[in-house]
Amino acid sequence: MQPHKKYKIYILGNIPPLITIETIHKFSYAESQMHKYSVKAFNPLTNLLNPNLKKNDAFKRNIHELTDSNAIYLLDEGNDFYTHSIELKLAFALNLTIIHEPNNTTHKNISVE
Repeated sequence: MQPHKKYKIYILGNIPPLITIETIHKFSYAESQMHKYSVKAFNPLTNLLNPNLKKNDAFKRNIHELTDSNAIYLLDEGNDFYTHSIELKLAFALNLTIIHEPNNTTHKNISVE
């Protein structure tokens, strides 16, 4: 009998060519939220920021992690991201569960006047 495999969620959001501290914070916050529910969260920045990996190898590892996931946690991004995301299209093709980030999360700068 195989041990129970932990539910795995891939965090999906816009990652600019030059990764900013805001991007790191956004993905780290999402990862910390997933850990509250005792699921295995995969943050794609883990590979992209690994100095021992070439960018192409990091992308390949991220795609492998996505295909090995049960669901994606879709960060609140603009429509342009949703229509052009290869990872999102792949998640649909793999029939993964899609969990949407609430659009009132604390990682955003919200001004109340």
